[in-house]
Amino acid sequence: MIAERKRTSQGMVNSTTRAMPGLVHAGIHRRIDDEGIVIYEARTGTDDDALRYRQTLEGHLVKQRWYRPFGHWVHPGGVRRVAFMRSFRVISEAGAKQTVALKLSDLVTLVIGRVPELKLAILHEGLDRPEEIMLYEEWDGTKEGFLTDEAPKPYRAAYREETTHLIADRGDLEWLLPIRIYESHP
Repeated sequence: MIAERKRTSQGMVNSTTRAMPGLVHAGIHRRIDDEGIVIYEARTGTDDDALRYRQTLEGHLVKQRWYRPFGHWVHPGGVRRVAFMRSFRVISEAGAKQTVALKLSDLVTLVIGRVPELKLAILHEGLDRPEEIMLYEEWDGTKEGFLTDEAPKPYRAAYREETTHLIADRGDLEWLLPIRIYESHP
């Protein structure tokens, strides 16, 4: 069943990467803690481009979430063995979203400079839910290694401490196993 979904998912990403311009990064992933396939794409373009792209996918995918990338970090080389996505719903207080986004950007910049296992990080804001921020990361490591070695680091605890009062809801941390990665190469 997963192989069948995998073939269908790869066909969808292959066709959309050619049909719509602006691809920056895409991946087909298998969920680690649950069944199913997740397709992740990051694209450049306007809100109108996003609307046209959404319309082409209507009826083909379920549980679509739409975000606008606003930060992108890459550490070249290595293998991408695990990925995760986490969304945050920020409180509606003025400046809260900008503060969380800035602190999360600072954290990613620090980690990508110190930890060579972090291969890619992309920050997003919600298109349909402007109070949401989503972080997508790819690592040359394992889920267990991340939870044991990286999650308890003091800089991560400091970030959580500095932002906890600004976050209304921390979404589930969704762990993914990359099956295939697509990237644009200018």
